Amino acid sequence: MRRLWVILFCLILPLSLLMAEDLPRVAVLDMEAKGDITQEEAEAVSDFLRTDLVETEKFTVIERSRIQDILKEQQLSLTGITDPAKATKIGKVLNCRYVVVGTLSKLGAKYFLNVRVVNVETAKTTIGKRESTPTLEELSEVSRSVAAQLAGIKYVPKKGTAVSGEEEEFENPPFGIDFSYGFGTGFNYYGKTSIKGDHFAYSIFIFADNGSYEDTTTSSAGFSDLRIGVYFSVLYLGLMSKSITLQKGDEYEIDFTASDSTLPDGLEGSGTGTWSEEGKISSQDLMIGLRGYKSGTIGSRVFYFTWHSVEMKSGSSTPQEFSGPGLGFLSKLPIDIKNTPLDVLFNIGFHGAYLSYKEPAGFKGDKKAYSFGGEIGLGLQLKKIGIYFLVDYIAEGLITQYSDSDPAVLYKADQTDTMIGHGVEIRLGYNFDLQALLH
Repeated sequence: MRRLWVILFCLILPLSLLMAEDLPRVAVLDMEAKGDITQEEAEAVSDFLRTDLVETEKFTVIERSRIQDILKEQQLSLTGITDPAKATKIGKVLNCRYVVVGTLSKLGAKYFLNVRVVNVETAKTTIGKRESTPTLEELSEVSRSVAAQLAGIKYVPKKGTAVSGEEEEFENPPFGIDFSYGFGTGFNYYGKTSIKGDHFAYSIFIFADNGSYEDTTTSSAGFSDLRIGVYFSVLYLGLMSKSITLQKGDEYEIDFTASDSTLPDGLEGSGTGTWSEEGKISSQDLMIGLRGYKSGTIGSRVFYFTWHSVEMKSGSSTPQEFSGPGLGFLSKLPIDIKNTPLDVLFNIGFHGAYLSYKEPAGFKGDKKAYSFGGEIGLGLQLKKIGIYFLVDYIAEGLITQYSDSDPAVLYKADQTDTMIGHGVEIRLGYNFDLQALLH
């Protein structure tokens, strides 16, 4: 099964790379000059905006000379266009998704830039922005601000600038899918069983009158981690599947202590052995949550509610199944590496759930469980494409509690089992923008 997921992932990545290169096309028409502004000044600001859009690396920007050649063939003008209907017509001719139009004017001692972004497909204005500056030179900062908003990235004004403006609307909330697959390397298993009671039997020991038994088992283990999340703006829906596997034939170590009324000083022992059957602890999460995100990045933070299910199975025996509600948090925070196509990715997460036992026929007693886990790691992410690589330290745990009493066989005991898998996980993922694919 793991091999199949790896093969699928390897097939998806090259296709995703090709899709990611299909950036939305944008045409910036020359701003219309009004009042004391010359057309040359308006054209200069238009060129600022084209350059700033290119630098966001989010769009394919059509060069002004190319726009002029195509519009000349269609007997259309490049300047003086502010009407969305006319902008849409030009956008269709240029085969672009967005057309940027606007005006540059002067009123009193201030310069004003009014910019509108028209979605060619809907023929609607999706972003309206009005900025003012005290000097003509600072209109370059206005251009940077408009480009950042269209790209969905944070605008940070340069020190000493005096740019102020009003922002009307941003049409494109994040909409996409985050897919990843991870596997454990050097993963470890820790198991502990603790029994206390008046009368019970466990392994080779038979106890009576306030007896106790405890053992601790350690072994290497396999680990796999599949995650698929769909998000739209602040809504997040996800599926997460993890498994810890004890391979048949792998060696384990065990230490135990025991005592009862006939062994007041107790009994201790240790040894090694090999697993006679494969054992597996699998968990699945169906998640719904609220997503916070940093504009213009592929990072996110998700607080989620989950329906958590766990299955414990050894060989061909009947599996033990638990399920119940839980809460969790996941965060992938990108840290920009300047002048490179990469982000450093900081990852952290934790979860917990209270579980009920799915009782088989004939089951007696009371059994419940608690599931918990966490992860922390670092990785790298390609900013423009959304492919990421993480190295995480992960811990997944399950505590089951079982109480039973049967006077007919003089049995009365409480048993607690603690199982923890922990180690390093290598995870590959791809966070892709469905908005871009659908268009």
